[in-house]
Amino acid sequence: MFNISLKKSQLNQDLWIMKLYGEQRKGFFVEVGSTDGTNLSNTYLLEKGLGWKGICIDADPNQWESLQKERDCIVSNDCVWSKSGEEVPYLVQSCYSGIESHTEKKNYPNEDGVVDYTETIKLKTKTLNDILKENNAPEFIEYISIDTEGSELEVLKGINFEGKYTIGAFTIEHNHDENRKEEIKKYLEDNGYERFAEVGWEDWYSLRTLYKHLL
Repeated sequence: MFNISLKKSQLNQDLWIMKLYGEQRKGFFVEVGSTDGTNLSNTYLLEKGLGWKGICIDADPNQWESLQKERDCIVSNDCVWSKSGEEVPYLVQSCYSGIESHTEKKNYPNEDGVVDYTETIKLKTKTLNDILKENNAPEFIEYISIDTEGSELEVLKGINFEGKYTIGAFTIEHNHDENRKEEIKKYLEDNGYERFAEVGWEDWYSLRTLYKHLL
């Protein structure tokens, strides 16, 4: 059994992963867009409740201190993209930071009614494949969560699906952008995945062999 208070996810992504793998005590996750490591985290329960290992990644400099403090897993502030070594404008804002070419500017008032800031910084990109290699990730990765405010497909394109790593399941935000949603679906289907569920502003995918196991 696990402590349900450790569940931080917004759409029960972590509970789906636990169902998929039968609450196994050994697993490996990657969370791309992990923010501060706790708030709405899809992997906090897996780490703290089941003892999984993994990597939490967020390029927003405002999240870095908390991410390091709150998580015991590997943490990274890399800017994940389809290619490594490119310099891209990254939009930093109070909510929903991301690569500027794919992220909508959203300013929200804080508790005092003041609209929070927005600024653009330059970051060097790195593929998820390179990050996995640098951190000695296992060849089978049970779960990858991707929530990068618009650049999710580019993150996926940085994985070599014919290479060393096999990913069992994905949860991926599309935020009701139908074009993005269908592009992600086609890309993953072409690489051996089935869409298991459409949940809110996300789609959930698993390898076809795992998908059949759930039916």
